[in-house]
Amino acid sequence: MILFLKLWSTGEYTDGVDENGTPITRTWGEVQQEYGLITSAKQEVKPSGKKENSVKDEPKTETIHVLIWEPEDWMDVAHAAIKIDNEVYGYYPTAEFKIEFLDLHFCKGEMRQNDNTSFNKQYAGSTITSYELKITKTQLNNVKRIIDNYIKDPGTYSLLGQTCTSVALGTLLGAHIPLHKPGSAIGNSGPDSITNSLWYFPSGLADILKAACNSDIVSKSTTFTVPGQKPKQ
Repeated sequence: MILFLKLWSTGEYTDGVDENGTPITRTWGEVQQEYGLITSAKQEVKPSGKKENSVKDEPKTETIHVLIWEPEDWMDVAHAAIKIDNEVYGYYPTAEFKIEFLDLHFCKGEMRQNDNTSFNKQYAGSTITSYELKITKTQLNNVKRIIDNYIKDPGTYSLLGQTCTSVALGTLLGAHIPLHKPGSAIGNSGPDSITNSLWYFPSGLADILKAACNSDIVSKSTTFTVPGQKPKQ
């Protein structure tokens, strides 16, 4: 845990000294790779060999939704997922949640796909806010490709790495949907661009989607309660 707190504050971690007495430091990227916290290949969509149109020149003819769950109690960090047409894609740990939450630091992840029927059954009674994103055809295809990669190879779920939120946000960023940090100027592509999906909880992702600087992408939001009675725990 000390390792991660050190990385959180400085971006580096000193791991002993070498034979000359020089401190050995590891970057966040090196620790990610060692512990399998995140698989950047899933989030990075490499351009094809063809000349591609600028995203600014391509019309935003497609729609996806980002779903953010309301916390149920003070211990609940909620959930985030992406909806395409009538399918909802969310990233989960395969371990059961227990008070000993360290069990979830490193376990196999799973990208679940729910249609309307299974979604309503699983999340009956949950309060969710749906954010509608207007994107291009190229961006939509990128989102689908990244999600498909997670379905085939979900990687490792970690509270300090790949979570439902980091995967959802990382998918949007990897698809070249230019979201910005709250408070950025509209259309700004400078230092306020979001380049890393780590450290975000669902509420943080909601803040990004509600920000005025992203109003050219997020067209509206709707809060609803899933029909039915909440399943007993």
